[in-house]
Amino acid sequence: MNAVLSKLLGGITVAFFSVGSHSAEAPAWRPTTLAAAISLKNYARPEAADFVDGEILVRLKEGQTLDDGFLWKWGLYRTDRVTSGGDVIYRRTDFVPKGMPLKQVVEHRQRLLKVIQRLQAHPAVEYAQPNWILHPVQMPDDPDYKSQWHYFDNGADAGEASGGINLPKAWASNVGHPSVVVAVIDTGLVAIHEDISRVNVADGYDFISDPARAADGDGRDPDETDPGDGEAEDQHSWHGTHVAGTVGVVDSNNGLGVAGVNWHTKVQSVRVLGKGGGTTSDIVDAIRWAAGLPVPGVPDNPTPAQVVNMSLGGLRPCLLDPAEQSAINDAVAQGVTVVVSAGNEALNAAFFTPASCKNVITVAASDFRGHLVSRYSNYGRTIEIMAPGGDLERDDNGDGNPDGVLSTTGRGYEYYNGTSMAAPHVAGVVGLLQSARIQAGLSLLTPQQVLQKIQENAISRTTEQCPRPCGAGLLNAAIE
Repeated sequence: MNAVLSKLLGGITVAFFSVGSHSAEAPAWRPTTLAAAISLKNYARPEAADFVDGEILVRLKEGQTLDDGFLWKWGLYRTDRVTSGGDVIYRRTDFVPKGMPLKQVVEHRQRLLKVIQRLQAHPAVEYAQPNWILHPVQMPDDPDYKSQWHYFDNGADAGEASGGINLPKAWASNVGHPSVVVAVIDTGLVAIHEDISRVNVADGYDFISDPARAADGDGRDPDETDPGDGEAEDQHSWHGTHVAGTVGVVDSNNGLGVAGVNWHTKVQSVRVLGKGGGTTSDIVDAIRWAAGLPVPGVPDNPTPAQVVNMSLGGLRPCLLDPAEQSAINDAVAQGVTVVVSAGNEALNAAFFTPASCKNVITVAASDFRGHLVSRYSNYGRTIEIMAPGGDLERDDNGDGNPDGVLSTTGRGYEYYNGTSMAAPHVAGVVGLLQSARIQAGLSLLTPQQVLQKIQENAISRTTEQCPRPCGAGLLNAAIE
């Protein structure tokens, strides 16, 4: 990799790792009443709330009982089972025979709901509810998820990592929504990869205007494929594919390869970096196009992004790049959250663009321990948050692999480290935040509200963990 490109990509280091189904739909309903949970529409869905047929948990008020006449009227009898909290388990005398058609099953459950409502209204009852069945927290079955420590729940127990961002907790209720688009402004996306499905890809664009820099034989066009950004095959970074894999362009939970932060959110590859890096003129057009704004000579973006990730940078303060600041401002005015990497020179991020630009979320890099990676990550007052960027020089979990961030490249799957790897964790979590809003029927968060939520929910860091300013703390994906 040449020196200029190394600067633009933050000097990422690479470790090679190659390996060679079924999918889960995102929870699309959130019943807030018993009637909604037992409705025909929801019961027909595989993720519908489930409970033990005919059983009702009842907490009686102190000194109260239910008379036999009431129990007989509603077909109930008391079992001898009582919970540790004093809840009595009652059963209905009727039950659902095996093989009963779905409509009749739901009608049966609606009758149970009516009984529960009668119990809830009884003066002797404190509360009544179904005997709900809970299931294990949703986890991806991708075989190399076990090496993606950066997603793990934050902690020191088995299956956790001190530098994890609590994604399993977030995935329990939200794995992304296909109407949310995260744009990755980078080197493009590899044409073919075993773990990348078009299902998670929104049509992107190649904004590199110089054919020599583009290395694909032409200038701007609708083909965002990454032909490689090095002078030789072994010098290609496949940087954009690695970043996009973390955001969620991979087919997560398919029994193959790795997982992404999002499982169903669309990732839009917008190509601006080629041989020797990328230019401001191309980058600012890409930012505006990703946000749904018009760009001369380019068709409008049919699926504008709600989030933009830019894992790129240059050694100059944003004050010296007003064109880039202007494009960022225009995107943010459209309601787009812009996430950028801090840079990998172990210097104050105030000297770098777009890390020092206003209206962006600037991300520093952390390691397996949840510490700022002082040997490379930029830092300073312009940092908003820290997220896993990894450290290929450490193996703190002792698994025999470097503690880098594992994701997709044109060579299969590789460990990279850098703030370029940290930023897409944040962009991916923003995608989850906006997906949760859509699932709940709420308006999208503004970029200012996104930043506030991310910083308020950050996992606090000590001065030992962050010896230099690294923002509000470590990214926490489990945001309410």
